[in-house]
Amino acid sequence: MAISMKLPFTANKVKGLLFRSAYRHIKEGLKLFRVMIADDEHVIKNGLKNFIDWDELDCQIVSEASNGLEALEELKTKKIDIVITDIKMPGLNGIELSEAVSKHYPKTKVILLTGFADFSFAQSAIQYGVIDFIIKTNPLDKIQEAIRKAKSFIIQQREADSKIRQLEEVMTNTIPEIKRSFLQDVLHRSIHPADVETKAQSLGINLKHYFILAFDIKTKADTDSYNPDKEEHLITSVIHFLNQSFKDYSPILLIPSNETVILLVSFEEDDYSLHIRDVNRICNELIEISESFMNTVVSVGVSNMHTSLLELHIAYQEAKQALSEQFYTGLQISMIESVTSIVSAKGNDNISIEKVISYIEANYSNDIDLQTLANHVHLNSSYLSRLFKKETGETITEAITRYRIQQAKLLLQNSETKAYVVGMMVGIGDSAYFSNVFKKYTGLSPKDYRAKFR
Repeated sequence: MAISMKLPFTANKVKGLLFRSAYRHIKEGLKLFRVMIADDEHVIKNGLKNFIDWDELDCQIVSEASNGLEALEELKTKKIDIVITDIKMPGLNGIELSEAVSKHYPKTKVILLTGFADFSFAQSAIQYGVIDFIIKTNPLDKIQEAIRKAKSFIIQQREADSKIRQLEEVMTNTIPEIKRSFLQDVLHRSIHPADVETKAQSLGINLKHYFILAFDIKTKADTDSYNPDKEEHLITSVIHFLNQSFKDYSPILLIPSNETVILLVSFEEDDYSLHIRDVNRICNELIEISESFMNTVVSVGVSNMHTSLLELHIAYQEAKQALSEQFYTGLQISMIESVTSIVSAKGNDNISIEKVISYIEANYSNDIDLQTLANHVHLNSSYLSRLFKKETGETITEAITRYRIQQAKLLLQNSETKAYVVGMMVGIGDSAYFSNVFKKYTGLSPKDYRAKFR
């Protein structure tokens, strides 16, 4: 059985009540200045409250106090813009209250109410930034004038604070953009090599050791049709994750695009094995989260560790090449076919092998011999030679040569540098020997290999 009720007011009346209620809340919010009245005389307080048009002044009385101590307690818990206070009050007088406000709440403005007899005494409050002294027998418009004066000071302070915040925000947002733009220019070799170091120092960029990470981000094939907004949201989510996860590595986003993100991560200590494990962990977390919660497949390519900004374009090519050589969907921490993938991080011997690999990657363009490497890891040269072969499946000489050829391949692909100069750049000064070794590893001469990429 349906039950009907006759309400004592109509729907339109309800709407009117709700509108007026909402309007009152909005109007209260528009009152930009919060006022406290401190006076031990109730007549004075009530007069100020009821005979001044606070709405017209854009003010709201948010607090009352009967003495200076009460006023201070109110200031501790409420945001007060203007304090209107009598000079003579029990406990803490108006002068003492002005001093406390000046010290602890410097943005709060004080207006003093005074009688004829204590006006000269009130002059000492000038040092505490009191806005005005109003004789109680003066008309109310004198108080209103003082309130407008206080408002003017507050507005000026707010505008100054706003400009400072805007400047700080601009600096916060601009400096990373300037750094990113500079690194992009270095990446694309738009800056003369001789100028790179000077400009880097002026921007506070000091990359002692760094990796380049390339991320390929794609939604799974069985998802709905392409949605650009969804794709943009995915990229934004991935970038946020990377910035948070790599925050200890001073991450710099170099290239964000529809499907590929290029990230630079840097670090101070030359502990290759520690950092690559950390990179591996973070990337695996990203892959798992992306697949589980975003229905997205993320693949990753990581460059070798580099120590010079002039090698940034090489690191970039390494990361892209590693990304293209995906052996399986998901993470591809391929260090350009580096034997690092073969070496597990267990025991001092394996740490020594990782240090050898790091040394080779950082110094491949120089002469490297077995004894130099043995000294670097504090091992007997014969023992190191046997250990390296056992752990990696290749000799140290083979590892050095293979890595040099990999770097030569990148240089031939991405520059017009003559082949014999490329050989010198990767530590093989004999051009004939370089050509023979290159062909042995690639099946092509340096000239023919370059032609494949033209």
